[in-house]
Amino acid sequence: MDENGLAEISARYVRFADAEARGRSPLYEELARAIAGDRETLSLLASLPDMKRQPNLLLAAVRHLFGTPTGWTEFRQALLAHTDAVRSLMLERSTQTNEPARCATLLPILARLSATPITCRQ
Repeated sequence: MDENGLAEISARYVRFADAEARGRSPLYEELARAIAGDRETLSLLASLPDMKRQPNLLLAAVRHLFGTPTGWTEFRQALLAHTDAVRSLMLERSTQTNEPARCATLLPILARLSATPITCRQ
């Protein structure tokens, strides 16, 4: 993949850090920004089909295989030591991108349930 292709992948991870992780997950924000600047990780992502380059898929694959990393150094070490396992899992799995839409239909019911007092009978 050429430099433009790597730059596009990098930009995708920066967008994820800014729009998805910022204010929600400091760890994922840190990891996404570091991935965006790491040529070796970007090259790994470039070897995958476009739909498999999603930030949440990479982050979830590493977390699934090795647990939650403490930061970029631990994440990168696990990823580079087990590239084939991570790549294989990413090719096998996918992400659920319409989760908010599916859950939105449940919100009225969940709100009612949370407002209903629970009593225990003996």
